[in-house]
Amino acid sequence: IKIKTKPCSLALVDEVAEGFDIKELIATISELRSGLKLDARVLLFSNNLELKNQKEYIKILSPSVSKIELTNFVKSELSEINSTQNELKNNFKFIKFKS
Repeated sequence: IKIKTKPCSLALVDEVAEGFDIKELIATISELRSGLKLDARVLLFSNNLELKNQKEYIKILSPSVSKIELTNFVKSELSEINSTQNELKNNFKFIKFKS
């Protein structure tokens, strides 16, 4: 998972991406959260209701979410991220995962 080499506060993940594995994602994010003391969160695009409530830092969004809804959701998540990580909130990157 690319997140291991490029830690971030907020990752947007599509469950239909080739090689997606929820267990690997949870393990990686849990490791980042504990090892780096990073308030890492995931927005997961999925219609799979079984993925709900996996972890408190994973939020499930519909793959058909509108751009406005997504923008508002991302802003909300970034504003909730721990204030000790201001440099991460102001310097986030979008990482494109190849499928």
